[in-house]
Amino acid sequence: MKTINQIESDIKLLGDILNKASTKGQCNAAKRKIKIRKQCILYLETKPKEEFVNKQMEDVEFKIKTINNRFFDWCKNHNKPIADRKSKSTWNGMNNMSMLKAQLVVLKYLLN
Repeated sequence: MKTINQIESDIKLLGDILNKASTKGQCNAAKRKIKIRKQCILYLETKPKEEFVNKQMEDVEFKIKTINNRFFDWCKNHNKPIADRKSKSTWNGMNNMSMLKAQLVVLKYLLN
């Protein structure tokens, strides 16, 4: 599992990349990574054990899988087309899928 010092040095490197970035895409990518690293530092300040982080990651993955599996039943019950992007977007919004995916990214980063 990563430590706060490792993440802080990573943030410094990303800051250098951000300063040297030549395109808007590179800037945005570096900013996103810095934001994730800062969330990791906040999380590590609570001093979680590695087993707990693993368990949390498994729980989040299970929630995401369950929510995706329930989407088809929801479409049937609400007469929504399964292939419709708007239906999937509505479903994901109702279930805070973006928050779960962001949480999963942070947990995976911490463990790798």
